Amino acid sequence: MIGPKEQIHDEQLAPLILDIDEICKRHGIDMLMSFELDDTWRPGVAVYASTARIKATRDPGAIVSPLRAAWEAMQRFNRPGV
Repeated sequence: MIGPKEQIHDEQLAPLILDIDEICKRHGIDMLMSFELDDTWRPGVAVYASTARIKATRDPGAIVSPLRAAWEAMQRFNRPGV
């Protein structure tokens, strides 16, 4: 069963992701995208669709560390009352 978020991902985001990936490939830009989809497989557990373009010689931590910092900053702003 496909959920509403997954349908939006497949119909609207996927073509954009392909374009972004091609641009990144052409210009040697590392990227990582992840999208939270529905919990249709296991209720309460969202499925994520992710794609990455990272040079084989690149330390993955160089991309993951800034993403973790951004996620932590977003959590501070998403707290109730903030």
